[in-house]
Amino acid sequence: HLRSAIDAVDTWLLGLSGDLEFYPGLSQKRAEFLTRAADYYAQFADPESDDLVLHGEAARAAIRCGDALQLSSQPQESLQRFAAAIAFFRQEVLRNNSNLRAKKELANALIGKAIALGRIEDPSNHAQLAGDALSEARDILRQLALFDVDAASIQRAMARVEVATARWAQQQGQTANALRHFE
Repeated sequence: HLRSAIDAVDTWLLGLSGDLEFYPGLSQKRAEFLTRAADYYAQFADPESDDLVLHGEAARAAIRCGDALQLSSQPQESLQRFAAAIAFFRQEVLRNNSNLRAKKELANALIGKAIALGRIEDPSNHAQLAGDALSEARDILRQLALFDVDAASIQRAMARVEVATARWAQQQGQTANALRHFE
């Protein structure tokens, strides 16, 4: 049931808010949808159980909550959600290094962390952390690509890494490096 509830939030609240992004007169409504999505994901992200599967779903919900908070201009709060997801998926990978799904989710959480670090007040203070997160995410995704696991989602995640890396390079004043990522 948790999976179905999270899918419903993905479809309705985040999907609709994404569509509204292109209609300037509806920015207030979009902000409301993003806030509601973040609130729902926050509920899912704090399980009251010892069930490892439930904790995995909660960590995935934490990533989505972080994304929603980031889209609603709350990067500090999103960093907390990404940190929780990163901690969980790092433990999962340590526990079972062949858990490819945990590796993919770890990469997604690292990408979210890097993007959030670039959106806080003085991103230059966090440039190294963001760069390290992007580098680790890229390494994980390249490793996953060798297994051809869910190739389409790996390609989408790799595209997010490249766009985030280009933005990061641009913030660091590395325009030539930034342009290389858009080629």
